[in-house]
Parts: sequence; C-alpha cells; structure tokens
Amino acid sequence: MGHYLFIVNPISGNKDKTQLVGRIAQLCFKYKKEYSLFYTKGKNDESVILNNIKLLQPDRVIACGGDGTINLVAKLLINSTIPLGIVPAGSANGLAVELKIPADYEQALELCFIDKYKPIEKTVAFFHELGIDTKLSDYTKNYEGTAEEIAKRFKNRGWLGLGEHQSLSPDKVEEIVKMAY
Repeated sequence: MGHYLFIVNPISGNKDKTQLVGRIAQLCFKYKKEYSLFYTKGKNDESVILNNIKLLQPDRVIACGGDGTINLVAKLLINSTIPLGIVPAGSANGLAVELKIPADYEQALELCFIDKYKPIEKTVAFFHELGIDTKLSDYTKNYEGTAEEIAKRFKNRGWLGLGEHQSLSPDKVEEIVKMAY
C-alpha cells in the first residue's frame, strides 16, 4: 500500500490549504496510499518532522509550501533514500519554477503519486545547466571551494534571496552544500 508523509506549511503564500488537504485525501484514496499530515508551526519543526520520518518510515515525503518549506524538508532527507515530492504553495515558488513543477497544486500533487515521474532528474539537469556536477563523490578529492563556487554562481545570477520570504541567501546555500561534504 505505501505510506506518504505530507509536510504542509499552513501560512505559506498566504493561501488557505483546505482544498489542498482535501485533494491529498482524495488522491491517497485513489492510489491506495496511507498518509500522514504534519502542519509546520515554525517552532521545533525540524526535530518533529525528523521524528515523524523515523517513526512512520514513509515511502515518500511531500513538502507542500514555498521554498523555505521545501528547503527544510530536503535538508532532513539528505542522507536518506526517501524521495521528496514538491507541491508549490508559497508566494514565489522559485525552486518549483526552476524545476518546471506545475504551479497548479492539483497537477503537482498528481505527479507525486506517479512512480514513473523522476523529479530528481529535473534537479540534476538544473544543476548541470549551472555547470555544477551533482555527485559529491566527484568532488571528494578536490571538494574544497565547491560550496563557495555554487554561492558565487547564485550571486552571479542575481539570486540574492531565494524562497518565499527571500530568506535563503547564497551564504545559506553555501552552508547547506558544506553540510553535504
């Protein structure tokens, strides 16, 4: 049957999430998936989500929110084999736009249930367009400076504040990449 964990940011994009949550229930019924919902609160979200992932051992974790929500969930899945689904529900949804994930939440949700859909391939293609290799193992002998180079390329593109609140700076991106060393 499978279990999906949905992380929903109820205030992202200043949009009501009632219809989104209803559609989640419909699709889980349609695709015969058990599911759990976690609503972010802004406090202790990281530890509570991580505990839910460990407890539930979901087949997928689906972030429903803006770039900040996606960043939060993606960081928690870095050393995991659990796929990340993205449902853009923020104000700008910059990452989803770059990955060409549909802005319509119903279309984006549907993609999270299709096994053939490989969102990671779009992420890899996006980083390759930036001239960045996607396998850290390719950098193991000479990885120093990789995070700085990525931050520099973000700055060169004018991406000085990413995310729904423009709070994901190139310096924070650099920090995240360094965590993956």
